[in-house]
Amino acid sequence: MTPPSAKLQELSRRFRDAKEKDIKAGPGSLDNFEYVVRGIFSECFEWVKQKQPGKLPPLQVKFLNQRQFDDLCLTLGTSSEHSLALIEHVRGMIAINMEALMAKGFDTFLVNLVISFFEELFHAANPNLDEVSVKKLAYEATENYLGIPIPQEYKEASYERAADPSYGN
Repeated sequence: MTPPSAKLQELSRRFRDAKEKDIKAGPGSLDNFEYVVRGIFSECFEWVKQKQPGKLPPLQVKFLNQRQFDDLCLTLGTSSEHSLALIEHVRGMIAINMEALMAKGFDTFLVNLVISFFEELFHAANPNLDEVSVKKLAYEATENYLGIPIPQEYKEASYERAADPSYGN
């Protein structure tokens, strides 16, 4: 097994520290957890901004539970069945289904969170780019940002799903 990269270790430490602070703050507090998540989003935003200058519009990010994400998808006329995140271009809003990401366990949470951020940021920067091309950009960015390889089999399966005409509908 490959040891975690320095970036993964740093992010894990940030989350561990946030958890301790949230526990001390009392039941239900997630302020520090959300602060870390927003910090990672900001880092991903800056990464895309540097790689594709002038392409990112102003954006807001919303962290939703499953019900909220399902409701948003219904409003937008899209399926939430296989989606962890989406961009609503008209309002410049990226929505992340945090409940679905967390349900997969913390081992995959960080990687999937970063992939989701990069996918939606590349959609925002390149609204006419096809889904497979966006995924390729997102995986490359994730590998560089986190300093880890994403298994080729995973990427290929993802590209195949993304190429299906019913993907995202």
